[in-house]
Amino acid sequence: MALAGWLPFPIEVYHVWQYTLIVNMLLVMGIAVHQIRRQQKEVRERAQLARELQVEREAAFHQRQFMGMVAHEFRTPLAVIAASLENLRSIGFDDMNLARRHDRIGRATERLVQLTDNCLADARISADSLILMKQSTDLRPIISSAVAMVQFSDNHRWRLLEDEALVESTVTLEAKSSPRITADPALLRIAVSNVIDNAVKYSEGGLIEVRLKRALHAWTISIQDQGRGISTDRVEIIFERYRRVESSNASVSGFGLGLFVSRQIARAHGGELALVSNSPNGCRFEFTLPCHPLES
Repeated sequence: MALAGWLPFPIEVYHVWQYTLIVNMLLVMGIAVHQIRRQQKEVRERAQLARELQVEREAAFHQRQFMGMVAHEFRTPLAVIAASLENLRSIGFDDMNLARRHDRIGRATERLVQLTDNCLADARISADSLILMKQSTDLRPIISSAVAMVQFSDNHRWRLLEDEALVESTVTLEAKSSPRITADPALLRIAVSNVIDNAVKYSEGGLIEVRLKRALHAWTISIQDQGRGISTDRVEIIFERYRRVESSNASVSGFGLGLFVSRQIARAHGGELALVSNSPNGCRFEFTLPCHPLES
C-alpha cells in the first residue's frame, strides 16, 4: 500500500523494518546455535551415562560372581562344622553350659549357611536364564527344614497349621500324605527359610506361626511373627535387593538379599510372595505357589 502511494512511507518506518529483519535473523541464528549445542550436550551426557551404566553392570556381574564363588567355597567347611557338631551332640554330655555352646555354634553355622544359600541363589537369579530343577516336592519337609532357625532360638517357638488343623510332630510333617507341588526343592527351601529367618530376627520372641493351605489350584504358605511390624516408609523397599529394614536390635545383621531372593524364587515358580499383614503386633508374609490340578 505504501508502494502504491495509498499510505505515506516515512523513512523511520523503513529503518525500523530493516532493523527488525536483522534482529529477527540474529535471534533465529542464536536459537539455532543454542539448540545445536544443547543437543550435542545431551548426546555426550547419554553416551557418558551409557558408559557408566555398562561399567556398573559389569561391576555388579563380577560382584555376584565373586559372592557366588565365595559362598560355594564356604559350603564345604560349613558342612564339616555341622557334621562335627552333630557328632559332639550325639556323645550326650550332661553339661548344660556345653550344650548351650553347641547351640550357639549351631545358630552361627545356620546363619552362614543361610547367607551362602542366598548368595548362590542370587547368582542364579541374576543369570540370563534361571534354570529350575523341578520335581515333585513335599511341602511339609520343606517347611520342617526351613524352621531350623526357630529351633535354634531360645526365645521363639513355632507351629504349623494345615487347613487350620495343627500339625503336631516332625513325624507328621514328613508323612507320606504331605501336600506336593512341582518345584525346585532347594530353591523353595531357601525362599521359605529367608522369610522365617526374618521373622526370628525382627521379633524379640514369641510364636512363629506357619500356615499351609490349599486355595483352588495353588498352595499358600503364610508366616506370621509377633514382632513390631515394618514402618510404613520402609514397606515399599523391603523386596528390593540390598535394602534392609532398620531394627532396634543391633545384633540383627544381613545384606538385604533375603526377601528379594524369596520373591524372585516364588515368581520363577509362577507364584508370588507378598506382605499381606503389617501391624505393631507382627507381620504376615504369604507365598502363593501354583500346583497342577492332579497334585495334592
